[in-house]
Amino acid sequence: MIRSSEYFTAMEGKVEPALREIWKQEYVSVRGGKLSVNCYVPADAKSVMLLLHGTSESAEKYHEMIWQFNQMGVGVVAPDMRGHGKSLRILADPCLIYVEHFEDYVDDAEAVLETVRREANGRPLMLFGHSLGGAVAAILMIRLPNTFTHVILSSPMIEPGTGGVPRWAGKMICDINCMFGRGEKKAFVSAPYDPDRDTFENACDTGKERFEYYRKKRVEDRDYQTSPLTYRWIKEAFSVRDKLLHYLPAEQVKSKVLLCQAGKDTIVSLPEQEQFVCRLKNGCLVCFEDAKHEIFFSEDETFESYLEEIEKFIG
Repeated sequence: MIRSSEYFTAMEGKVEPALREIWKQEYVSVRGGKLSVNCYVPADAKSVMLLLHGTSESAEKYHEMIWQFNQMGVGVVAPDMRGHGKSLRILADPCLIYVEHFEDYVDDAEAVLETVRREANGRPLMLFGHSLGGAVAAILMIRLPNTFTHVILSSPMIEPGTGGVPRWAGKMICDINCMFGRGEKKAFVSAPYDPDRDTFENACDTGKERFEYYRKKRVEDRDYQTSPLTYRWIKEAFSVRDKLLHYLPAEQVKSKVLLCQAGKDTIVSLPEQEQFVCRLKNGCLVCFEDAKHEIFFSEDETFESYLEEIEKFIG
C-alpha cells in the first residue's frame, strides 16, 4: 500500500506510469452523446471490473484504487459518467450536474458492459461503485442478476443525505421547481466549483495527501470541476430509495455483494444501506467507523483496512 508519507512521489513515479503503460481509451455511444471509457487491464488479470465513480468525480480520481485492483489481479474499465469528466454534457453549462432520468446512468453502464466483456474475453466480471456510482451499480446488478461474480458498493447512495433539511421538504422543493420548468437550474443548496472552498477541511476525506493529489488535477482541468447539483438531479436521486428498497427484486441477485459503509458519512444516509443489504441473499456490510464518505481517500490505517476487506472479499 502507498503510504501518505510517500504519496505524491509514489503516485507520480510508480502508479501513473504503470497505468499509462496499459491504458486504452475509447468512446461508447449512449443516448445523447458519448462516454469516455478508460481501460486498465493487465494481460495477466484474472477478472475484469466495471468501476463507476461518484457525483462530481471522474475516473481520473480512482487511479490509486485502479492500481490497487491491478495488484489484486483485477483489470478495470472505468467510464466517466454522463455529465462528468470527458463524457457528454446535456446542458450548456458543462459544470452543472444534471440527468433527465436516473435510469440513464444505468443504461449507460450497461452500454459500457460491451467494452468490459471484450476486455474480459471470458474472464469473470466484477462491479464497483462509489456513492452515485454505488446506486447505479446496485440497480445494474439487479437488472443483470447473473452477470457479476462480486459487487463492491462503497458508500452507495441508496438515499442521499439532506443536510438536516427534512426529506419531504427537500423533495417538495425539487418537485415544484421541476414542475415549473426549473429542473435544469442550479439547486439552492449547491454552489459552483471554487478552488478556495475546495479544501481538505471541507472534504469528505480523512487522507489529506490523497485529497490534495486529486484536487490539483481538478483545479487544472475544467472537465473535472462539475459541481452544482440541479433540481432535476436531486429529484432523480430521491427516487433511488424506493427502487432499491421496495420496487426492484433485489432478492434475485446472485452476486456476492460487499457494502462498505463510512461511519462518519454525512453525504448519504446510513440506515438505508443496512436495509438494502438485508434484501440481498449474498450481501454483507462492513462499517469503517472512522471514515468519511470517500473511504478510498482515508488516512493510511483506515485505507489499509478497506483494501484488506476488499481483497479478502474478492479472494
